[in-house]
Order: sequence, then structure tokens, then C-alpha cells
Amino acid sequence: MIDRRFTLLRLLADGRFHSGDAIGTDLGICRSAVWKEIGRLRELGIEINALPGRGYQLAQPLELLDRDTIIEKIGTLQRPHLYDLEIIDELDSTNCYMSGRALSGAASGCVVLAEHQTAGRGRNGRPWISPMAQNIYMSVLWRFRYSPQELSGLALIFGVAIARTLSEFGIDDVHLKWPNDVVWRGRKLAGVLIELVSEATGPCSAVIGIGLNINMDSREAARIDQTWVDLKSISHRPISRNQLAGSLITNSLAVLVDFEQYRFNPFCEEWGRYDMLRGLTIRVNSSGSVISGVAEGVADDGALLLRCNGRQRKIYSGEAGLVRDGL
Repeated sequence: MIDRRFTLLRLLADGRFHSGDAIGTDLGICRSAVWKEIGRLRELGIEINALPGRGYQLAQPLELLDRDTIIEKIGTLQRPHLYDLEIIDELDSTNCYMSGRALSGAASGCVVLAEHQTAGRGRNGRPWISPMAQNIYMSVLWRFRYSPQELSGLALIFGVAIARTLSEFGIDDVHLKWPNDVVWRGRKLAGVLIELVSEATGPCSAVIGIGLNINMDSREAARIDQTWVDLKSISHRPISRNQLAGSLITNSLAVLVDFEQYRFNPFCEEWGRYDMLRGLTIRVNSSGSVISGVAEGVADDGALLLRCNGRQRKIYSGEAGLVRDGL
């Protein structure tokens, strides 16, 4: 069933005024129903001006995701590895959707982007705030010939993919916080969520979710429990969501192809250049216990190197934070 909200949003996306009569004709509904759909869009955080005699207009320009435009921006070397690209108006979460596709036999290289998530997820069950048509919410399915135990470093390579993408758009001062956060001057800009779809042993499939803040709605942002930033705040020029999505898919497929062949080792030095924790005293919550020490970078298999009581430990999973910030 077609959701009229998104049909209406596409009509308004050109930035011009549209009369209630014209909208009603396009949607096949009466003027009172048009008003109802306008209200439903406003509930999603979309600001809409209404002027008697002129109709309705978006308060701010809006660039909706376009499949053809994004595919045009994907690099020619990576395009053969893209099996399918879906753009969906609204999902509970892109990772949930892609995990379902994985269980149904979808091929490696499937990518989904959503305009809106009703139940976006971060690590450890945290919500990922997902205002309508403002940011990037993306998941990639990749089928490995490895067991889950052999995929150490997978989240880290996507930090590299995001950092490469941001560099292409002139965004400097980007750092990576082990294992899955992308930060700009200490504030979170993007995150990665890896979910495996597999048996305990043998080949597995990975669903890699990426959330990247482009233009975070300030009202929605009040629900975020950590310091954050978006590209609109730090970029000197407007950034196209479609161009950014194309570049992000290109870099994501590039790191997956290399990781498939070489694992994390070739990324170790590059990741280290973005490492925000190296040399700092941190705490890591790993497997229910909290470990403190000095971060000494990452190993060539993606493990965090932590100097504790005079000896170096390797930590493969957990959540790290500066001692002064807590966890």
C-alpha cells in the first residue's frame, strides 16, 4: 500500500508552493484529506509553511534519495560488487530489514537506504535517532567464507570507509574511536553496527549498518545521550545526500573486497592515523568487566591494544571511553 505521506513529500520537495487543490488532484484525495497528510508529515518533523491562497511549501529545501543518481556516483571498480540497491521510505531499521533479506537468501552486495527509521538501533540496544530525509541510514549485506571468529576488525574497516568518504567532501579533523564510532573534534558524527547472520561455525553473513549525521533535527537531537555533530554544522558548503551515499557505498564495497582477501592487516596503518584513543588512559567495558589502561593502538587483527599494569592486553570486543568521560 502506498503511503501518501511520502508521495506528498516528493511533490513538495521541489521547494515551490503547491495548492491544496493541486495536491488533492495528484494524490486523488479531497482537500481535508490533504490537510491530514500535511499533519502526518509534520509529525515526522518536516516543517511545512501554509499560506492562504498559495498552498503548502517546505520550510527548508529537502533532497530525497534517488536510486539512479546514487548508482551514477558509485565507482566503476566497485559497481560490479553491488548486487542490489534499494531505497525505502520508512523501515523499523535498515539492519533489521537486511537481516531478514539475508535469512531469505539475498545475495552478497545488497544495500538498502532508508529515508526514515522508526526504530533505528545503535550498539548495546541504544536507539539511533533517525529524522526523516535528513541523514544517511544504510545497511550492507556481505557473505563471507569465514566463520564469525575470523571477522575481527570488520567494524573498524567501515570506520576507514566513512573517513575516506568524509575526506572526499573536504571534512577534516575526523577521528575513529575503537571499535565503531566516527567523531569530529570529540563529537560523534557516525556509527557502525555489525550484526552476523550465521551458525556458530562455518561461513557467515554480515549485515553492516551505518548511520551518518548530515542535518540532525534539533528537536530529535534532544533525545541523544552523547555529544554529537552533523555535516551541516561543520562543512563550508552544502553536501548532497545522494553524492554522499554514492561515495559511501563505493568506499564500503572497496573495503569489503579487500577485507575478504586480506582481512584487517592492510587497514591497520590507515586506521591508526585516525585513532583518537592512542596514548590516552581509557576504560573498556568488555564482557561485563571494566578494564582500565593506556590505549596503544590496534593490532593487525583489529584488537584494541591496552597497557594494563605493565603488560599489553588484546581486547576484541567492548566499549571504550576516556577515563574523564566515563563509559
